[in-house]
Amino acid sequence: MKVITERVVGYFPLSIATSLALESLVGIGLDENGQVKNTPNQTKPYEALWINIRTLIRNIVGSVEGKEPGNISPSDIAMTVLEELGFIKQILKEHGPHIKVRAYYCGYRFIEKSFPHAELRIPNTEKQKALDLCYRKAWEYTKNILDQAEVESFIFQGFMDKRFYEKTLIITHIPVDLLSYQNFKELSLLESHTGAIKGRNLWHTKFHNGKELIEIPFISSMLQIFGDNETFRPIKSSLRKLVLATAIKYKWSFLTTRDKARFNIESIPDLQSRKELLEYFK
Repeated sequence: MKVITERVVGYFPLSIATSLALESLVGIGLDENGQVKNTPNQTKPYEALWINIRTLIRNIVGSVEGKEPGNISPSDIAMTVLEELGFIKQILKEHGPHIKVRAYYCGYRFIEKSFPHAELRIPNTEKQKALDLCYRKAWEYTKNILDQAEVESFIFQGFMDKRFYEKTLIITHIPVDLLSYQNFKELSLLESHTGAIKGRNLWHTKFHNGKELIEIPFISSMLQIFGDNETFRPIKSSLRKLVLATAIKYKWSFLTTRDKARFNIESIPDLQSRKELLEYFK
């Protein structure tokens, strides 16, 4: 097994999307001309950084130019994951030594059982199937060597149920992970690619076409209704428009609770629409 050296990396020796996240966090990177630039170090408020291994795998595969996923060695991806975790630990040791680094993996097998009424995104094109197979094979190799990682690591069968009373950043491209925010003192998303740090007030952007859904709270029922780009397909437009109208009418925000949302949905006059929407609160 070897590290994938031909991938595109950033200022740090990490796959470009992962590097951009770390560059933004610690305040050092490259400008559009390839010159070193410094921005404010944003590590101070945070006590821990959780990293989804699936996201590292996705970013590694995405940074290898000119190769189909099926032609990238899963064992090489696994070694690259371990190397990147080691580099991330070193980067934070230098630029944010108070931050603990933790890696995690979730199989998401609980999704179908936990959300029986949701329409799930399933790979159906040849490209999607090839990527999914590549990711799964890469994980099979990674889990066998994960004990060699230089950071604390966890494997979850269901939601992230490990409780830490810490102000935490999370790197993940799978929005359902954010539903575990109550297991943390505070949870903010550190986005790959953009490097943006997003608190709960900005998680509406993780809904499918969610930039304008500022009234919609990031709760499990709304995630099923509006969908995202990874796990859930949005439900039919007429029902989504009805929920958005209800949210505006009752002045919902990112702090709106599941109980309040359900109570307001129960006021929708149309019986059939109300019945369909309430299924997502069960």
